Amino acid sequence: MTTPQNTVSRSFVLPSDCDNQAEVQLRWVVRDVSGSGSRTSFAIDNISITDPCVLDLSFVASSNEICTGTSPSIFSSTSEIGKSYYLRNNSDNTIIDGPVSGTGAMVQFMNASNITSNTAYNVYAHSTSDSANCNLQMNDLISITINENPTPSISGELSHCEGSYTTLDAGASYYTYNWSNGETTQTIAGVQGQYTVTVTDFKGCSGVSEMVEILSKKDAKAGII
Repeated sequence: MTTPQNTVSRSFVLPSDCDNQAEVQLRWVVRDVSGSGSRTSFAIDNISITDPCVLDLSFVASSNEICTGTSPSIFSSTSEIGKSYYLRNNSDNTIIDGPVSGTGAMVQFMNASNITSNTAYNVYAHSTSDSANCNLQMNDLISITINENPTPSISGELSHCEGSYTTLDAGASYYTYNWSNGETTQTIAGVQGQYTVTVTDFKGCSGVSEMVEILSKKDAKAGII
């Protein structure tokens, strides 16, 4: 038996084409320097193929901008069986949701309503299927921006004389308007009774005004004594 000399260990990641294959062939190619004298001899030994403890998956949000009171869907199109996933605030690693168990298919965080601040979030995985007790924080960060809902205020005269009309205005800074009487314009005229308006801004966030009530009053008549 020849005693090994100048042994070198190498590790590398196999290409994804090797995943889930029953057999993988490895070929070692050595190039010898030409010239006189002895040639290099080599041997390959102790080849092992192992799966990474936890795969680094890509998690994304259904929307990176949300409105107050709503939540995005944060998911990965694949997952690993025997792994538990946690959604965490990246600033202090506070757990927002989880654990969610991997199934080999899509994994999704269903309690993302706990996202309440404009910040980045990370996904942390813990292996429950082996003795190595492996953990990994995914490389991808999910950035979420929370936009405030609009707070429209109705302006206009809230009382008018009989036979005359008043106009209500919801403000000019919104994308859509939906009054309680079915009107969809910024202003409505010739109104009487109770009204609210729901508006949507240019970021897709909605808000409802407080109710206003329009009353009519009789003309005052002068008396002659």
